[in-house]
Amino acid sequence: LRWTNYLKPDIKRGEFSYEEEQIIIMLHASRGNKWSVIARHLPKR
Repeated sequence: LRWTNYLKPDIKRGEFSYEEEQIIIMLHASRGNKWSVIARHLPKR
């Protein structure tokens, strides 16, 4: 189970795009440190 995110070939790796950063900033401002909620808005990450 711990290797699921590592072994999935469709997961995007590398730096966040500008758009992804803006989504993270906006959601963090409204949701706080609820990273699992924020992650739902970043498909393939």
